[in-house]
Amino acid sequence: MRYEESLTEVSAEIGGDCGGRNITLKVTAPDGSIVYEQTVPAQEVTRWNFSIKEPVLWSTDSPALYRAKVTLGMDSVETAFGVRSAVFDGEDGFLLNGVKTKLWGVNLHHDGGAVGAAVPREIWERRLRSLKKMGVNTVRCAHHPMPEYFYDICDEMGFLCVDELMDKWEGCGMYFDRCWSERFADLSAMIRRDANHPCVILWSVGNEVSHQFSEKFFAYLKELTDAVRTLDPTRAVSCVLISCVLKDYNDLTPMGVKLAALKRYSEYVDVFCGNYMEHYYEKMREYGIRKPVLGTETTMLYRKDERALNNVQISPESPYEIVSKYDWVCGAILWAGIDYIGEAHLWPHRGWTGSALDTTGDWKLRAWYMASRFKREPVLKICVYDESEPWDGARSMWSFPQMRSHWEYGRYDKMMHVAVLTNCEKVLLYLNDQTPRWGYLKDHPDGIIHFNVPFIPGVLRVEGYEGSTKVIEDALYSDRGTETVRIETGRKEIPADGRSVVMADLYIEDGHGRRYMLKDRDVTVTTAGVPVTVLMDNGDPWDIQSFERDSCPTHDGHLLIIIKAGLNPGRVTVTIETDGMSAETLEVDLTDPETVYE
Repeated sequence: MRYEESLTEVSAEIGGDCGGRNITLKVTAPDGSIVYEQTVPAQEVTRWNFSIKEPVLWSTDSPALYRAKVTLGMDSVETAFGVRSAVFDGEDGFLLNGVKTKLWGVNLHHDGGAVGAAVPREIWERRLRSLKKMGVNTVRCAHHPMPEYFYDICDEMGFLCVDELMDKWEGCGMYFDRCWSERFADLSAMIRRDANHPCVILWSVGNEVSHQFSEKFFAYLKELTDAVRTLDPTRAVSCVLISCVLKDYNDLTPMGVKLAALKRYSEYVDVFCGNYMEHYYEKMREYGIRKPVLGTETTMLYRKDERALNNVQISPESPYEIVSKYDWVCGAILWAGIDYIGEAHLWPHRGWTGSALDTTGDWKLRAWYMASRFKREPVLKICVYDESEPWDGARSMWSFPQMRSHWEYGRYDKMMHVAVLTNCEKVLLYLNDQTPRWGYLKDHPDGIIHFNVPFIPGVLRVEGYEGSTKVIEDALYSDRGTETVRIETGRKEIPADGRSVVMADLYIEDGHGRRYMLKDRDVTVTTAGVPVTVLMDNGDPWDIQSFERDSCPTHDGHLLIIIKAGLNPGRVTVTIETDGMSAETLEVDLTDPETVYE
């Protein structure tokens, strides 16, 4: 879609006396050309109104950014912005630049795994790139605003964002009731800071309020949503529900009572945002709730059964099928996108694990399933169910079947449950020289093609088809061949600023170039040269050792090594030794920060 013209307003607030001074605005297009420049007398709030002819639109596939620079004397401020429309509609769902767009998303917590809560920009860039490859186009900042550079990255990479004020209001205890002005100050700060980011499409004023549907809830909801609309009338606003699992609204509450409360809530918000409520969507629609619906938290594979409407009965249907079925269902946002530290439910365990990526930002097998739900390009991964495989400790409905991607079992002729994670309409499975078998995605409501195959050593191979055309294939081998180490790293020059990092991924691979995950190997890292900090994360939630260490085992054939800069410029030689394999070296240059950043 093209716009002939975009009407644009830029405002600048100036502190102090601005009498007799001039202020200049210069706007540049994504290609660097100047589209507008004007100097006017400075005022306390200076505004420019102008048009951008045939603007280049910002989108998830083409995140084109304009830049506005305001100069007053020797001082200047520059910000990026995008030209786009983002509309939530009760019939058509979400439209980006007038095009119906499903929000395939993940929830993200604030921590960065081994680096803790003070996350260098490079870590989020790495993680978001990995999510982008998975087909994710939306992130929900759960449950608080993220660092501003996070939204910069989302603008640049083409992610849509749900920007959220806070978690449970009552989590602030008595202060939430007493400090009303502070609540509005936080809300205003979030919106004023993030309003220029084209990635932000929806404001959320809260999540899973325990007094949901009470009179106090509705009173606060009205005041907060009204405040958002005053601060930013251009975007939608909502508050996220926790389904009907609380004291006064639960499985025993008559359906009519629950639906009446849901309808009252919908009158205050622009988008119906609910956690784990897929089994209510159709009933809500029948009841007359005509707001666009967004699943702000969903599980990965399991969903509640609409016939039971409780937390016990599980439907075999994927929670993503209903998103594709109805235009008015805008999308689904997985809880969670990346494993995070904390919210562990047993010991020894270091955090939440019901996610698509582990704490290193590496894909789990779960991520292949999510990619098969989210991506348009062909996806195919062959796996085997086996309860003897390691369990990641994920709770209840947030879990995923215990499976791995290998064909080494030593249990000749035992029947194995083979899973094909794919978005291909049909697949053809081969076991050595046996007659191949067809599997059809439409026959499996959970979105996984299933086979029962006896274990016979050799090659288990699957081909994915669209119509009669083979588009992709994958294979498992019993004869793994010789194992090797492969190390991938990005940039090797960073400023000596005490926070920048170099990341090195270590992979154990077999002779077929596949990740070898059946044997962990110890990895030792030593450094020589200027002081740095070494952090090691294998993504194993059962490993509760400190991340700051010089020796760590791989997990599922992978290890992330992070070299964190000190404050002394110079060179450091990093030696990486893997048990039973040759050592690798990595040279990292730490430069004077002033020579790297303006």
